Amino acid sequence: MPQYQAADNFVTTLAAPATSSQTTLDLTTLTGAPAYPFFLTLTAAGATFPPSAFEIVKVTSLSSGTTVNVTRGAGGTAQAWSSGDSARNEFPAALANALMQAGWPLDWSKLASYWFMANTSPGSNASGSGGSSASIMSRTIVAG
Repeated sequence: MPQYQAADNFVTTLAAPATSSQTTLDLTTLTGAPAYPFFLTLTAAGATFPPSAFEIVKVTSLSSGTTVNVTRGAGGTAQAWSSGDSARNEFPAALANALMQAGWPLDWSKLASYWFMANTSPGSNASGSGGSSASIMSRTIVAG
């Protein structure tokens, strides 16, 4: 079973544009990122919830510096992204489905509550600005 990693409040941006077929992404920072592999949700800079366009990528390894190797279209459709677009470590449906198939019972009311708190709590963003500092808590999730 693959193990997927997660970290609370890990948000970064794309340091360079990405085509829909590119298998590496240049990020502005990896500070606070979980260990590999993990998922990132890509959205346009300044997108509100729910975003009109998104893509979930599986980050498989470090290429070099802050460039990571990815599997595109793990959720949503692989598409082109611009420099400055958002990349967030969130809990995608694909991971929830894998956990349920592996026999993990999920309480969706608690999961929705967790998602809301994780995505509305104050903390520093990729540029270093924002509300109070947030502690990073890592988790390992095993999925079949």
